[in-house]
Amino acid sequence: MHLYYGVLVGLAYEIPQMFSGLYAGSLTKTGNRKMMLISVVAILSMFQFGVGVIDSFFLLAIVRILHGAIGASISPLAFSLVADNFPAERRGTANSILSASNFAGMALSSMSILLIKTLGWRATYCVMGSIGILGAFVAQLVLKNPKRQAEKVAQTVQTQVKEGEREEPKKPKGFKQFISQLGEINQNPVCRNIFIAGFVRSLASVIVTMYQPVFFQKVFPAFKSQYSLLNAAALTLFGFSSSIIGGIICDKFRSKSFMTESLVVIIGHCLCVPMIAIGAFSTNFWCSLAFFSLNVLVSGCYLAPAVTMMQNSTDSSNSGFVVSALAFYGNIASSLSPLFFGFLAQRMGAVANPRIYGYIILAAVIIGYLGSNFFYWRAGKEYTKLMKRKDAERQGSQSLVPA
Repeated sequence: MHLYYGVLVGLAYEIPQMFSGLYAGSLTKTGNRKMMLISVVAILSMFQFGVGVIDSFFLLAIVRILHGAIGASISPLAFSLVADNFPAERRGTANSILSASNFAGMALSSMSILLIKTLGWRATYCVMGSIGILGAFVAQLVLKNPKRQAEKVAQTVQTQVKEGEREEPKKPKGFKQFISQLGEINQNPVCRNIFIAGFVRSLASVIVTMYQPVFFQKVFPAFKSQYSLLNAAALTLFGFSSSIIGGIICDKFRSKSFMTESLVVIIGHCLCVPMIAIGAFSTNFWCSLAFFSLNVLVSGCYLAPAVTMMQNSTDSSNSGFVVSALAFYGNIASSLSPLFFGFLAQRMGAVANPRIYGYIILAAVIIGYLGSNFFYWRAGKEYTKLMKRKDAERQGSQSLVPA
C-alpha cells in the first residue's frame, strides 16, 4: 500500500473535498444545521474507524474519497452557526475559538506519530474514530440550531406566494445554483480579495505542513520523539493562543479601525518570515523548533479575521457558502503547490541534503504569506468602505425614527 499512500492522502481526499465543499456550503441555507453537523461528524468518525479494519485497498480508497467529500461540510456548517449565534461585534472572538480547534487537530496529528509506533496505524484510526463518535454525542447535547433572519424572510415570501400577493422567485438549481452563488459572492470585493489571498497563502501553508516534519526528522534524526511531543504542544498552546488572541484584538479594536482584521493577518505574515528563516538555517534542534513554533504563534490568527470580514459583508444566509468558497480556492492551491515545490525539492537534491526542505519552506512562506498581504490589504480597504456605509445608513435610519 505504500506505493499508493500519496494517492490516498492526496488526490483521493483533496479532489472530492474541493468540489463537494461548494455544495456543502449551499446546504447551510436550508435544513437543520445542528443535525447535519452532528451527522457529518458521526459518519466521518465511522469512516475513520473503518479505515482501521478494512483490508481491501479498493474499499480503503472509497472510504477516503467519501471522507474527503463529506468532511468538506464541517467548516461551512460550523461557521454558519457562529454567524447566527453571535452579533457582528463578537464574531471575531467566536470565529477565533472555532478556528483554534484546527490546531487541536494538527496537534493530535503530530501526536499520532507516537500512537502509531505504540499501537500501529490501524488501532490509531480506530481510536480516532471512537473519539469522534463520542464527540458527535456530546455535540447533540450542547449545540443549538438558531433560526436565522433569512429563514424568517423566506417564510414571509412563501406566505405571500400562497396568498397570491407575489410570484415565487425563480432560482437556479443543481450545479447552476453553485455557479450562480459563487459568481454572486465573487462580486463582493471583500470576499473576492480574501479568496485570492487565501489561494496565495495556501500555496505556502501546505508546504509548511508537508515539509516541516520531513525537515526535522531528516535534519535532526536523533530528536524524532521530542519533535512529535513538542510540536504537538506548540500547535496546541501557540495555535490556540494565536487564534483566540487575534479574535479578541479584532473585536476590541474594530470600533477604532475596520482595518484591524486585515492588519492582524498582515503583521502576522510579516513576522513569519524571520521566524522561518532562523528556524531553517539553525543547526541546533532546540533553536530551530523554537522559531518554527513561534511561527505558529504569529501566523495562526489568519482564518478568523478573514471569515469575520466575509460574514459581516454578506447576508447571513451566505455565511456558510463563503467559508466553502474560501476552502475551495485554498484546496486548489494545496493541490497545485506540492507539484511545483516537490519538483523543486527533487531538482535541488533535498533527499541527499534534507536541509534544503527548510529553504523550500522559507521560499514558500515568502511567496505565499507576503504575496497574500496585498490582497488582505485590499480586502480591508473594501471592508472599511462597506462597514462605514452600513454605519451611516444605520445612523440615518435612526434619525428618522420619531422621539
